[in-house]
Amino acid sequence: MFLKLYDKISSKLSLLKFKFLYGKRIEFGKNVNFRGKVRIRIDKNAKLVIKDNCFFNNGCSINVKENVVIGKDTIFGEDIKIYDHNHVFNKETLIRKSDYSVSPITIGDNTWICSNVVVLKGVTIGDNCVIAANEIVKENIEDNTLFVSNKKIKIKR
Repeated sequence: MFLKLYDKISSKLSLLKFKFLYGKRIEFGKNVNFRGKVRIRIDKNAKLVIKDNCFFNNGCSINVKENVVIGKDTIFGEDIKIYDHNHVFNKETLIRKSDYSVSPITIGDNTWICSNVVVLKGVTIGDNCVIAANEIVKENIEDNTLFVSNKKIKIKR
C-alpha cells in the first residue's frame, strides 16, 4: 500500500516538475503516470503532447527538438528512448558542434512499447501496436502490428 501511494505522489510531482520546466511546450492528458527516473527534454520551439491514460516505466527518456505526440492508453516499458532528431555530421565539423536534422514522431493510441526500445526521428507508430523489447524503430509501423526483430506482423482481432 505504501509503495502505491509513493508511486502516485512521485508521479504527480514529476508532472508538476515537467509542467513547471516546459509550460506550454508540454501538454498532458488525464491520468498520465511516471515511474522513477523519467527524463524529458524539450527545446525552445518544440512541443510534446502526451494524451490520456499513458504510463511510463522506469528510465524512459523523451528528447524533443520539433514535435512528439503520444496517443491515449499507451504504455512504455523500462528504458525507452525517443529522439525526434539526429546529429548532422561531416568531416569538416566536430559532431558535438554540428546541427540537427529533425522530423516529428507520432505514437498511436493503445500501443505498448516494451523495454529497451529506441524510437528514431520521423516515425509514426499506429494504433493498437506492440513493439517488442530491444528494438530500434526507424520506419513507420501500421495500425494493429506486432513489431519484432524487424518483422511486422499484423495482429488479427
